[in-house]
Amino acid sequence: MTTLVIEKSKGGYRPFEPDKEERQRLTIKANGMVWFTTYGLKTGQMWEYKTMRKIRYRITPEQANAFISNAEKVIEQIKQCYDDFVADAEPDRLTIKTEDEVSIGVVMEEHSQDLVDLYNEIRKALPYDYLLEFDYGFLSE
Repeated sequence: MTTLVIEKSKGGYRPFEPDKEERQRLTIKANGMVWFTTYGLKTGQMWEYKTMRKIRYRITPEQANAFISNAEKVIEQIKQCYDDFVADAEPDRLTIKTEDEVSIGVVMEEHSQDLVDLYNEIRKALPYDYLLEFDYGFLSE
């Protein structure tokens, strides 16, 4: 079964804050099962993370496969445009896993309108606060 995993980290130059979300992982399976997990720093333990939110949800297989298909397009676009790049923020990581293959794309959100569009469609379908964004005032890091 095909699975899309989106991993997003809070980026930029700023201090880390214990008990604030720093990382997110969204997993969408082709059958419509969705898992959303966020992580934050343990109080006083830099670089040690704990789970902040863990939510499971179900969408239609048609929605799930549309998201997976659009993510495949984003990954293909990334492969064509970027071999490797340096950034002062942590780029998003998209992974598509099938029985035969794993495709990975790493991109800054502001570098891909297709990725922004994918995220907006996912946000419309899933009722999660701060889905693929963080609560510090702006969408892209």
